Amino acid sequence: MYDDIGNRRVHCNLCHLRCEIPDGHRGRCNVRENSQGKLYTLASNRAVAFDFANIERIPLYHYSPGSKILEMGTLGCNFRCSFCCAWPVSQNAPEKVPWEELSPKEVVKAAKESNCKGIVQTYTEPTVAIEYCHAIAEEAHKAGVFNALVTNGYFTQDTLELITPVVDAISLTPKGVSDDFYQTYCGVPSVQPILDNAKALYQSDVHLEIAYVLIPGYNDGKAGIRKLARFIREELGEDVPLEFLRYFSSYKMRDVPITPEVGLEKARKTALEGGLKYVYVCNTYQNPGKNTYCPVCNQPLIERVGEQVAGYHMGKDGSCSNCGNSIPVSWFNDTVPVGGDADV
Repeated sequence: MYDDIGNRRVHCNLCHLRCEIPDGHRGRCNVRENSQGKLYTLASNRAVAFDFANIERIPLYHYSPGSKILEMGTLGCNFRCSFCCAWPVSQNAPEKVPWEELSPKEVVKAAKESNCKGIVQTYTEPTVAIEYCHAIAEEAHKAGVFNALVTNGYFTQDTLELITPVVDAISLTPKGVSDDFYQTYCGVPSVQPILDNAKALYQSDVHLEIAYVLIPGYNDGKAGIRKLARFIREELGEDVPLEFLRYFSSYKMRDVPITPEVGLEKARKTALEGGLKYVYVCNTYQNPGKNTYCPVCNQPLIERVGEQVAGYHMGKDGSCSNCGNSIPVSWFNDTVPVGGDADV
């Protein structure tokens, strides 16, 4: 996905940085290389991370809760986040990162053999490796496995049109709420493309959730949380889940402390007061803010401990078992667990 601009220089159109790449050079993501006027990927069939988990770890709290998933990542990222937790992979050139060759069919086979309901592409930015990302998604659907992405959301309309037909769920991860934050700590000029893509995804058939890493003293101010909640409520919808994740000291911001649990709780309270119905705290073991509650009667509907679902309290149609209120949780293949302890 590129434009030939002459003299063997090309424009990459995958993300809004739209790198102009001379012959023999790479774009910002380190995995799109111009060779004699043609753009090639260095990431296809190269897995740098591969693990099994529950979907809550992603986090996706309203898409087939409790499902076992295969999470994987490949090379490259178009951001330069000072707080990146995956920096040995995302911020290094491909030749400096150990990887294992895995075709899309092999990825899906591993998921099926381990009884996973889905595959989640995460760790780095999956859309900079769009060929691999798209091929895995297609193979997953052929095999009856759902496909999800964790993305920074900086992709172009061209990329959006490629992923929406094949991706079932997306965890979109805004890093802050201002251009200044993105310029200073992420190395990109503006938050607006992320907001625009959030609106486009919400209007598509893709299940959308918002995940926000709460960095003490940087993006955890009450005004910023209110701004984020207002955007979600007004531009997406009050039912869109928002998950606050704990920050763990990393990369160029090792001096920043771990997010205290009370900080997560305050952010959740602020977002709920801002009109959102489903706000969660993550990276904690046991906290009431991890559970899904009915916004009408406050009945606990999905109880969570750590990254596992401990119990479901919902009707066969996914509604509140107490008052019958409809709950916006998407279930892959329409399979809704009913009552009692979860099978985890």
